[in-house]
Amino acid sequence: MRTESRKLKVVFIADIGSAYRTGGGQTFARLFLEGVVQHWKGVELKVFLYQKPVDQGIVISQIPEEIVSKINLTLITTPDYSIGHPLTDLSVIAKFRNRIKAINADLYLFDQPNALLMSLPLKPSIAIFHGSICSFVNYKPNLFQFRRLIKKALWQRVFVKSLMLRYLRNEKNYLPLFNSFYSLNESLRCVPGLNKKFLETLVIGLPVDARMFFCSDELGHKYRKNYGIQKDDIVLTYISNFAQKKLPNIVPEIISHLLENKKIHFFFVGRSMDSNELDQFCEQHDNCYRIIEVPQYEVNGYINMSNILFSTSKTETFGYTIAEGMLCGKPNVVFSEGAQVEYIEHGINGMIANSNREFTQHLELLISDESLRQQLGQEAQKTILQKFGLKKYMGKLGQIVRENLGLNPL
Repeated sequence: MRTESRKLKVVFIADIGSAYRTGGGQTFARLFLEGVVQHWKGVELKVFLYQKPVDQGIVISQIPEEIVSKINLTLITTPDYSIGHPLTDLSVIAKFRNRIKAINADLYLFDQPNALLMSLPLKPSIAIFHGSICSFVNYKPNLFQFRRLIKKALWQRVFVKSLMLRYLRNEKNYLPLFNSFYSLNESLRCVPGLNKKFLETLVIGLPVDARMFFCSDELGHKYRKNYGIQKDDIVLTYISNFAQKKLPNIVPEIISHLLENKKIHFFFVGRSMDSNELDQFCEQHDNCYRIIEVPQYEVNGYINMSNILFSTSKTETFGYTIAEGMLCGKPNVVFSEGAQVEYIEHGINGMIANSNREFTQHLELLISDESLRQQLGQEAQKTILQKFGLKKYMGKLGQIVRENLGLNPL
């Protein structure tokens, strides 16, 4: 327990990403830094960030200058591999290990946990999980994919999994945090015998970025003008990285007949990971737009030009793009599977579908009913501000730290 005369030394370690990557982990890392500076007055923060070479020079632009000036920041680049890759982990620990151990901090927080750093005897520490560990548990080795075998079967399934279990089993001074009950329940499904009742107290959600995402009719009109879209036209937008798990390939079935109305426009905004079928579909329709390279600071413009947002993903572990759209006062149509149903209530602040047909029907209803769009949008904004405001998030996290680790960052 610290004395009143000394600030709590906190070390935060994260993969910060780039301006073109809108993943939840990268968004959280930025907001956490902002939240500590603004709301954890009893803390001295030291930050270690890492990124791919392609992102070099972009990362700092994502963090407000007034925040950067108040933190002790170390930034490195790693090999161009994914999170959890052995070469990424080895690079990070080689550059960070001695610096981090020398600090002798009161608390360590890992975002997008790095395996080798987690293996260091750094206690007390918190690992922030943005999803389930099922991919580590359920992977079936393919002997003909040697590189993938090394990464998944030998590295992640054996070594990384064992380190994550240290937190999931709540060994002394190791604490996990979950961004949703969906993430927790998926992990419980793969790892039986965990203390579910206790772990449920560590589901904390994620903070939203009210500085970057806000309602603006002026911004919406500007973006509509850029595409020659009239004020009374209807714009529906899906913002995603369009990975296979987001189910982009079912979109044509859901929206095909709606595109027959030229006063209706569909925008698909974000990286093209597994969206070839959707991309080709959009090329065949003048009122279907595929916007691939979008800096994160421009996403708010596409949200504000929209009347309706939607997502076909059934595996969201939080759903940042959904929450950000709600923050801007836009109604969302989503499926009934995934973490988004933990904050979307059907007919109250959004629409929830159980089938592709039902999804289309919800879109049709919102297209035809302006007053319903406004009603759901207003409630959506209230929900996100009440549940996931940055000040509230930092307060909840501070309470968890105080109750479980005996430290008070507030």
